[in-house]
Amino acid sequence: MPYFCRISTPANTVFFRHIGKVPADDFVSQLKAATSHYLFRSDMNVLFDLRDEVFLDDYSQLIPLYPQIKALYDRFSRSRHAYLVTNDHGYRQCLERHEKLPVDHVERLYFFSLDSAKEWLEIPPAFDARSLLENITYTYSLS
Repeated sequence: MPYFCRISTPANTVFFRHIGKVPADDFVSQLKAATSHYLFRSDMNVLFDLRDEVFLDDYSQLIPLYPQIKALYDRFSRSRHAYLVTNDHGYRQCLERHEKLPVDHVERLYFFSLDSAKEWLEIPPAFDARSLLENITYTYSLS
């Protein structure tokens, strides 16, 4: 599984970290697992750490999954989703995916800096998101 997740109630955020290539059906699985977890609340924000993801050149396999993905995004009320990338290529890949799947009730922004993403998501300054993301495992916890 090339993704890891942790739900933090103190940060009011679901943290995802992608490593390597993330198949389209794994994207659906990760959202389904997080939004079905007992710690999940619909007002939670999301931080996707995509700095170690190997972006696919073709996202056509996502197209048949859009109804499922849209239904999972509908589990969020007005929330913010931050996408942490390392370069312009990652930024363009995220933008391309999101243009094909508009979700009006979720604000989405792309960041090159974890601190900027934390600030926009209103994660408390003392919360150590960097350590959480570096040590994340496929587990859910209160952090």
